[in-house]
Amino acid sequence: MAIPILMFEPLDLPPDIHIILDDTYNYYIFNKINESKSTYFTILQKDTLECYLLENFNITNIKVFEHIKYDGYHINNFLWKISDCKYDKRYIKLEIIERLRSIHNENDLLNLREYIRNISINGTSDIEEGC
Repeated sequence: MAIPILMFEPLDLPPDIHIILDDTYNYYIFNKINESKSTYFTILQKDTLECYLLENFNITNIKVFEHIKYDGYHINNFLWKISDCKYDKRYIKLEIIERLRSIHNENDLLNLREYIRNISINGTSDIEEGC
């Protein structure tokens, strides 16, 4: 059975993994892109979360990302373990999201802009540019 992801559950996707919503097959298809290839997979929940390769959007018996040892059930943490991106970028992204949520006036917005500007100065301006 595919992992039950609620509709519109906030997924915190790494820059190299994309989600394709597929109601026809009643599971979610992910696409991981790296320099050499594009891999389509779905996540099944058995005893732990496991990734299976898709061919023509059908689940195969081939496990992918077997090098990822993960015993939890939180889909976001699992996707970041699969990703080739640095984990610290996730925290920067989450910090920006949390600061956006707390904006109530123009001064808050200016503070956020300054925070993002400082990130760029410190050499981590490639948050959304990839890994």
